[in-house]
Amino acid sequence: MKRVTGKNLRLIMAKSSNPTSCKAIVRYRGKLLVYLRDEKETIPFPGYWDFFGGGIEDGESFQECINREIMEEITISPRLVFTKVLPEDTDPVRYDAVFECELSDSEYKDIEFTGEGQRYDLLSAKELSRMKLPNHFKKYLEETQ
Repeated sequence: MKRVTGKNLRLIMAKSSNPTSCKAIVRYRGKLLVYLRDEKETIPFPGYWDFFGGGIEDGESFQECINREIMEEITISPRLVFTKVLPEDTDPVRYDAVFECELSDSEYKDIEFTGEGQRYDLLSAKELSRMKLPNHFKKYLEETQ
């Protein structure tokens, strides 16, 4: 029997948690690309800073979801690497499949923001820790910095 390790094991475990959305931790020159969510009561975490991403559509893989969402929201196709499944700070608990990437100068220059949220910014993890950011992402950044 073949032993399952590394990335394949993380993906198998991720699928068992049933993530409903994917998020991308996008880094550029030591900072994180984030956006300020709209103030709509119908969305999770209104008025919070967040990472780009969105809901997984029927029949879509995690990778297909994050690639589609990033193209829709910031019009680039960076090499996004799956890192883990993160439980959201919600009741009932939902799960995010989290991806990460480091943008090159040319990728960053190619970004076109398509109107997701109120505005976007490049912030350090320290700056983000003082902002209104969902607790599950604050913990994630503490663990990965």
